[in-house]
Amino acid sequence: MAKEKRSYHQSFIRQLGLFFIYILIGSTLPFLMISKSRYEEPSQFTIFLGKKSLYHAKEFEGLLNSYFTVSLILLLALPVLAILIKYLLKKLGYPLLAHLQSWLIFLACSIILIFTLFSLTVQNDFLHLYWGFYFCQSFYWIFILREWWHLSGIVYSRNHPSEDETVEENQTAE
Repeated sequence: MAKEKRSYHQSFIRQLGLFFIYILIGSTLPFLMISKSRYEEPSQFTIFLGKKSLYHAKEFEGLLNSYFTVSLILLLALPVLAILIKYLLKKLGYPLLAHLQSWLIFLACSIILIFTLFSLTVQNDFLHLYWGFYFCQSFYWIFILREWWHLSGIVYSRNHPSEDETVEENQTAE
């Protein structure tokens, strides 16, 4: 029992640490790129850093309203909330519910990221997504697939009892 509590605690800190690293790396990655057809040199736009950040570039003056800012806040707050709720639900003894809510929240974050950045590229038709977007999507999908793996394992173990449980049921039936 002590090992399970320790592994939950280690898993909780490890997940928060990974997400913090993701935020640090994701804030410096280039997300958008101007195509060469419109300009001679391609320019890369980051979210926060430098002269070419989305918040300081002239190309995005009219586009960065509260919608984009709220989307970024959601993308930063929802995963932390998912990790906290997952930790609490696992501690209370609800692993299926914990993994299900975490899976749904990370899936929602992936969709919010797609919608937010594609809306920028649609409104400015000369932009296209760069590798930072795909890196962030892959990070969310790692969490999504890991939670799906845990969910399928829990459902499978509930529907297919182990040999020990089958033997105990047969002995009680006799």
